[in-house]
Amino acid sequence: MFSGALIANLIALAVAVAELRQAQQRAAQAAAARAAETHLQAATAQARSSAPRFGRAEARRNGRAASAADVARSDFPVPLRPGRGPETSASSSRPRPHRGPLPTRRAGPGR
Repeated sequence: MFSGALIANLIALAVAVAELRQAQQRAAQAAAARAAETHLQAATAQARSSAPRFGRAEARRNGRAASAADVARSDFPVPLRPGRGPETSASSSRPRPHRGPLPTRRAGPGR
């Protein structure tokens, strides 16, 4: 009689320990998910704050609202003149020397 009750209590204890471990695992997963969410929100906020805001610096000029052309012009890295391409420097306007095929190497011992 005594051994049957002992076995039943040991089984109940084993079940309780298993349930406790499952609850602890779920709590740890939830804590990790909260930490990941907090990290993601911080990274998103940092990325948004450091992202370039094109066209906003010159949105209003001379007290008037900027047109779409003004915004596009402020976003372009190099100002273009109508009917002309981008300005070229003196070094890029020089003709490049023509390089023909390389001369053949003589056969012989390699160094």
